[in-house]
Amino acid sequence: LFIKDKKFYSTVAKIAVPIAIQGLITSGVNMMDTIMVGAVGETELSAVSLANQFINIFHIFCMGIGMGASVLVARYYGMKDAVSLKRTVAIMLRLCLGMSALFCVATILLPRQIMCIYTVEEEIIAKGIEYLNYSVITYFLLGLSLTCTIVLRNVEMVKIPLYTSIGAFFINVGANYVFIFGKFGFPRMEVAGAAAGTLIARIFEFSMICGYLFLKDKKIGFRIKDLFAPVGNLWKEYIRISIPVLISDGILALGNNSVAMVIGRLGESFVAANAVTAVTQQLSSVMIQGFSQAGAIVTGYTLGQGDREKAHRQGYAFLGLGIVFGAVAAGII
Repeated sequence: LFIKDKKFYSTVAKIAVPIAIQGLITSGVNMMDTIMVGAVGETELSAVSLANQFINIFHIFCMGIGMGASVLVARYYGMKDAVSLKRTVAIMLRLCLGMSALFCVATILLPRQIMCIYTVEEEIIAKGIEYLNYSVITYFLLGLSLTCTIVLRNVEMVKIPLYTSIGAFFINVGANYVFIFGKFGFPRMEVAGAAAGTLIARIFEFSMICGYLFLKDKKIGFRIKDLFAPVGNLWKEYIRISIPVLISDGILALGNNSVAMVIGRLGESFVAANAVTAVTQQLSSVMIQGFSQAGAIVTGYTLGQGDREKAHRQGYAFLGLGIVFGAVAAGII
């Protein structure tokens, strides 16, 4: 479970630590949302929490699409196959745009039905619909930012997403303060203010991440025109790798939402308490997520170079790291 290779652990740390810090910042954003909306009232916190359960389904599916691309991007980057690299990104973005459109239409047409999945309390449903109405466009912004971030990490560009997350954190907190509580002459928007703050932060993330990938990045060299280029038979390979990840993540989304459906019917105090504990769980697992994504990237490079035996040893080393950091997370909880 542990290998005597300082360079390996050094490489992993360089990739994993920025990803973990970014995850910590993202959890911090969620925590500040919880604190600020919770200061308004339990009903408002419950509405935002349950509305976000539906958005989290989208988030998990986008992670599945992105991690499917991650395997191929790391492989082709290790092989220095620029054409296949661009085609992989094109497939990923097409799938992401399709998924975003699907959730966008569902939110526009069925906001009440979505909220009724999680609760029967009319006041929570009404405030949840208000939150969802502001969140329609965020599917495209979140989906593209998330998947493009995964691609940038796979070509060793971990600092751009990190700096973007830091900026988004302060923008989100500032916008929440202004719009939720009605500061500096703005109206007090409460739940709608929380959604507006998140939307502004998502616009910033999208502009920075996608702007860099489409306009400035030279490692991949992907430009908007490449989105419409033919991808040949790479579809089959992408789907072969992505489908198991999407199924796995889909089961995770279903499990999380099943819990939310039960808790939503126990009352707003239970929903509010669950919203707080969910943030605690996110905070405790950021290092694990960092090393997990680093595992996909590092072993992908190795496989791309054709060294299967080395990739096998690295896989067991990541298993060892998972046990260590899992124990640390358990201790924090």
